[in-house]
Amino acid sequence: MEIDLWRGPSGRCPVADFLSGLPKKKMARVQKRLEQLEGLITEWGIGRLIVSGILEKLSPHDLYEITVTEVRILGCLEGNKLILTHAFKKKTQKIPIKEIEVAKGRCA
Repeated sequence: MEIDLWRGPSGRCPVADFLSGLPKKKMARVQKRLEQLEGLITEWGIGRLIVSGILEKLSPHDLYEITVTEVRILGCLEGNKLILTHAFKKKTQKIPIKEIEVAKGRCA
């Protein structure tokens, strides 16, 4: 299993755009987490990552959440890939429905 970034019809990658706008230290921390996650997905599989708390499934939305400090990255499973579709800074306890809708819309 691998991790991939969603690209729009124009080829634009909103997750990469968001991450490139972060301060360098924070961006490095997020990149390190994604690299670790990709290795663990291959080794452990999605189920074990969810149980261990490294990856969170957002029910009933069929989305997955990766958390690095206040940065949230949402994605969905497509075949044997975790496609990262949307990233944002979470400022409240609950994920705003608008952010969920953006991520879900890109999964369709």
